[in-house]
Amino acid sequence: MAFSGAVALPAANAVSVDIIPAAGGSAIAVPARSLLSVLETLDVAQNEFAITDLQYYSSLNSFFINCITITAEANPLCGSWQYNLNGVDPSYGIDRALLKNGDLSFLYFGNQRQVLLSTTAATVGIPFTATAQKYDPTNNAYVATTGFIIGITQPDPNNPWSPIEIATSTADANGQAVFTLNTAGTYNIGIKEDGNIYDSYFPLTALTITALVSSSGGSVIIVPAAGAGGAAPAATSKIDLAKAADFLIAKQGADGSYNSALLTD
Repeated sequence: MAFSGAVALPAANAVSVDIIPAAGGSAIAVPARSLLSVLETLDVAQNEFAITDLQYYSSLNSFFINCITITAEANPLCGSWQYNLNGVDPSYGIDRALLKNGDLSFLYFGNQRQVLLSTTAATVGIPFTATAQKYDPTNNAYVATTGFIIGITQPDPNNPWSPIEIATSTADANGQAVFTLNTAGTYNIGIKEDGNIYDSYFPLTALTITALVSSSGGSVIIVPAAGAGGAAPAATSKIDLAKAADFLIAKQGADGSYNSALLTD
């Protein structure tokens, strides 16, 4: 954590602050009580962090914090700064987030949400679980969240903006969706973006589906031990080695264990 503390807000009728983008050019007037203005003021007043790349997009009429250099870090953190205001992730720029007394705001580096997989190397025909998670800045952790559409996709060579949807499902009350794919290959899995005209998913997690590996076949004959008093054994049984191997593979976890990392026999 670079900074934590209370910050005094300018007066409600304070004059807008002129901010110049990192690339130079004309200054842009920003409300004095905007989160960006407050961060700019805080930047000057302390030594824990510095906004080192502040970009302005005229097409959106909004600023974008690209890079922040944190004193304790060797390199600046760029490209993934998000903010949260009173428990909400706003969809508008940080210069439009107007603060009032008592507001709680977080500026953090990373994705607002992600998909956690039970395995990133699943097997054809074997179910696996995807969990939609949302970042909780209060606890600095990702927590399961419901209602999002989780999708498995592959790139569309004819349309780079919209992938090919292989399978989709809405996260349940536990934030989970169970998928089973029947074709080996490489896929991406992510959360469908809200309000996007394209069927885009973000962020993406790579997923590999491998074919079920069978043994070379054959069978073994199991002869039961003699019964009590040396009685003749019961009828023999045949076990299909290929099916036995497939059964074990289906039960095996991604780390090679069965049910528990302690049970590898």
